[in-house]
Amino acid sequence: MASTSAATRRRLLSGVGVALTASVAGCSAPEETTTTTREPPESTTLRIRVENHDTTIHDATFRLLVTTDDADRYELFEVADLAPGEHRTLDDRELPAGEYELEIDLPLGTPTIRWTASECVEKLVVVRFTESGFEISDRCPSAE
Repeated sequence: MASTSAATRRRLLSGVGVALTASVAGCSAPEETTTTTREPPESTTLRIRVENHDTTIHDATFRLLVTTDDADRYELFEVADLAPGEHRTLDDRELPAGEYELEIDLPLGTPTIRWTASECVEKLVVVRFTESGFEISDRCPSAE
């Protein structure tokens, strides 16, 4: 009986060995992944909308710094005398590829939004004056 038991164990171990060999053979080294590189955009578009949901007149001043390999460019523009219930959309600004910093000078602070052309080809900034202060949102509609 001892030989039958030993033979059974050998068959069992042999079967396990075959199963392990088959499972290892099915595995292979990970294939090389190819990454798609996107060409950096040559420019980006900045769109700004200002909305007054408050009961008083408001102003907003914008300071835009554009940093490129060639030079830095600084712009100053504003929305003045925005009446209650009024909404204004500023002219689109085509910006050369680079890094951008937009400071928004408001009565209760000066928030700053930073982005790069490679992150966002189109930037939409909305400033909302409300009875409790202001809200600012920024998003990249082209990436949605």
